[in-house]
Amino acid sequence: EEFFNNAASLLGSKDALYGLISLDYSNRWPELPVPTIESINSFMRPKFFLIAAFYLVVSSLSAQKKALNTTWRLLADYQAALSDGRPERRWLQEAIQVLMPALTHTSTADKPLTWAYSTRVNTLLFGFAMDSLQLRYAQAGKSIPQELILSFYNKDQIPYLSQALESWKIYKTRNPKYHQLFTSDALTEEDQDLKRSVVRMRLDASNLANKMYQTDQLEEAAFWFEATFNLQFDVSHTQDTASWNNACIAALKSKNLALSRRLLEFSNTKQWDQVSFYNLLSQLYLNKNDTLNALECLLKGRQRFPSDLGLITDETNIYIAQKNYIKAKESLQLAISKSPQNPQLLLVLATLNDSEVQQMNSGPGIAEYDVLWTQTEALYLKAHSLMTETSEQKFALLYNLGALYNNQAVKWNQSKPAKGNNALQYAKYSDQQAAVYLNKALPYLEEAYALKPGDEGVKKALKQIYLKIGKPDKAKNL
Repeated sequence: EEFFNNAASLLGSKDALYGLISLDYSNRWPELPVPTIESINSFMRPKFFLIAAFYLVVSSLSAQKKALNTTWRLLADYQAALSDGRPERRWLQEAIQVLMPALTHTSTADKPLTWAYSTRVNTLLFGFAMDSLQLRYAQAGKSIPQELILSFYNKDQIPYLSQALESWKIYKTRNPKYHQLFTSDALTEEDQDLKRSVVRMRLDASNLANKMYQTDQLEEAAFWFEATFNLQFDVSHTQDTASWNNACIAALKSKNLALSRRLLEFSNTKQWDQVSFYNLLSQLYLNKNDTLNALECLLKGRQRFPSDLGLITDETNIYIAQKNYIKAKESLQLAISKSPQNPQLLLVLATLNDSEVQQMNSGPGIAEYDVLWTQTEALYLKAHSLMTETSEQKFALLYNLGALYNNQAVKWNQSKPAKGNNALQYAKYSDQQAAVYLNKALPYLEEAYALKPGDEGVKKALKQIYLKIGKPDKAKNL
């Protein structure tokens, strides 16, 4: 009774209490569903995964840090063993395997130390066989021959040096103050080891470039010469122009036009370029029938080396190929002014003049014709006096000079007297002049025949002259 009254007072009235008691008993305490495995999992899964993910992240971070520590220990063990004269390659190989995941994991890939270790390990792996041999030579008190050192620079080991170079490039992006490795005296032991590795890598890149060049692997040689240049700049902040020029030469000889152009354009901005670069690059364009770029290249070269005879000559050849004889003659005259005793230049200019003479409608006795013909003869004769060696050019000079005189004889035979002159007297005079030039032509054509007795052109010219001057027996003997 007391409990009932107390309960009613708490609810506010006895009616409220009666209403509660009158409810169906089965509904007073609704039955809860029996928990199942699925419902437990659905309840627990989010929290479980959150915990698991956190655990995996922590474990992965720990694993990558452990990998770096293990790499440090393996490198230390290798260096200690090397100092004792018993290097073990397996430690370096194990270090590579341990380090690989750290190179791609976000927690360690952004750390300079990761790439420092990769640089060091790969550099040591590349040079392991060589270092081992050098150690044996040193223990025997001998110096290892240079040719034997170069024999270790082969394709099997190149991937290690390539990875070392790539790792060093990434290290520089992770550590903007990398140059302090080579300028500061207060370096940690690990920094000193990295510094030694980069210096060693520069030497290895240079040796590899030379080995590639010697074996005609020219594109690869260009790559490693360029790498040598970049590493030298990293180490000493100096520009190794010799290595860059070697890279240009290797690229040009490889006939890789894009690579050659990139390297040469950089050389041009620094004014490290050599005359030969422009000759070679223009030839690459010509090989692709790209005359415009070939000429542009030579003109750029002329801006840098305005007095270079080779560039002027190559430029002239392009003008001749384009049949732009006015520009060709201007270029040749410039070249001759710089090298007046050069018989090849004189021969080319004489040949151009000769061609122009033969195309003229006029002949002997016409001022314009006579001036150009006399200039042509003088050029040929000067070239002949200077050209002493027997060569294809010497034959061309002899043949052309003989042909010049022979054609002048023909011109005289075809010439007509001016109005008012006696035709018979002029005919006699023109025949005399023709004979003079035929006799001038003869010794040069005979000398040409002696150089190339099988040449049909010179044989035909000689036969005609022999017949004209009354020497049929000599004509038969040809």
